[in-house]
Amino acid sequence: MKYQVIVVSCLWVLMVVSLICSVYMLIEIFRKGDERANFILMRTSINTVKVYLIFLLITFVYNTFLERYTNFIIRDNSIIYICVLALIFTIMLFINKKKHGVTL
Repeated sequence: MKYQVIVVSCLWVLMVVSLICSVYMLIEIFRKGDERANFILMRTSINTVKVYLIFLLITFVYNTFLERYTNFIIRDNSIIYICVLALIFTIMLFINKKKHGVTL
């Protein structure tokens, strides 16, 4: 029972962090900026798509080939995918801003 409470608490924290990252992602996408800010946003978007496609490929391979041999089942849920996408975008944005010398 204690293990389940810890898991549910971690999932709630992940959901709140993902919600914050989603709002930050939308703010960054719709904010006007100079050429360097647009370049950083473009690089971040490209890297996010690459990482997200790898995530989807791994999920597809697991669901297709490995799920029937294990007792662990991953349910497909669009909220999980949005949370992962927001987290990846935010992490990539911080990495690209630090790499190109923009203050956070």
